[in-house]
Amino acid sequence: MLHSKSTKLNILFLAMLFCHIVLPLFIGGLFKGANMYTMLVVSQLLMQGPVIIYLIVTKTNPFKLIPFKFFNPLAILTLVLMTYSLLPLVALVNMISMLFVENALTDVTVEITANSFWLNLLFIAVMPAVSEEFAFRGVFFHSLKDKGIVFAAVISALLFGLMHLNFNQLSYTFVIGIAMAFAVYATGSIFGGMIVHFILNSNSVIMMALLNHILAESGMDINSIMSEAVTQTQTTSSGDMVLSIVLIAIVAAIMLVPALGLYMSTAVICKREFVLKEIKDDFKNLFKKRQTGEERRIVDIVFILCLVFAFGYMIYSLI
Repeated sequence: MLHSKSTKLNILFLAMLFCHIVLPLFIGGLFKGANMYTMLVVSQLLMQGPVIIYLIVTKTNPFKLIPFKFFNPLAILTLVLMTYSLLPLVALVNMISMLFVENALTDVTVEITANSFWLNLLFIAVMPAVSEEFAFRGVFFHSLKDKGIVFAAVISALLFGLMHLNFNQLSYTFVIGIAMAFAVYATGSIFGGMIVHFILNSNSVIMMALLNHILAESGMDINSIMSEAVTQTQTTSSGDMVLSIVLIAIVAAIMLVPALGLYMSTAVICKREFVLKEIKDDFKNLFKKRQTGEERRIVDIVFILCLVFAFGYMIYSLI
């Protein structure tokens, strides 16, 4: 019999680990040669399996756990602007990770640009924004929320990053995951996270479509350009890379100011000003023992073993 929320969440962690690492080893051959869209759908289905199991085991109604409500349309604008303000930070983290590992999306860029823009938008931007937000900022974040908002945001973001199973995407999706969790809390709705997620992914789709169009107009081949870009990245000296990182870091630091301002504006517009004080206080108390005596038991041996297994798998993939 399940006696604690930590035990129930451990079931979810183990199920996620099984569905994302173990199960694909057995069924991967069934989808050998499948196109990108098929693989995207399969990955989203694998993600929802453990979430559904958790909701059934805990007898949780997702519509009571997760706030599905509309908010002031003006907050949509502030969220969009906030997301674009965070893009330099995302680029910075991505570049830092590329000092150690390759960009995980390089191999699929050509396939993406060769496909329909609208299909790319649907499968890369819309579908993950709904499916992944339901799982990570919906079930995960709200199941952990009583252990602290910042704690819940960080843990759900870490699991979101690990779900990608490579160090490159783990780095920046972890940062993005925290931002999306805070967006959900500022708006009081899962739709806040979905909007940020959609903007981030759709921006990539739009940029790649524009690049493909410009290259096509110039009579240049996307395959050769991407191959040349990869080669140039690999041959770039550490000094040049560090200089680029420093420049982007300066831009990211500057853009964090409007990003924070827009976040606070979002909370005010949604009449959730209390969120700002709560997050501030939670940051201060993040490493302090909780006054209620209830400790954050979610970080236990099962959780640690899941992290070790996931990191071990990613290290093995690099060998």
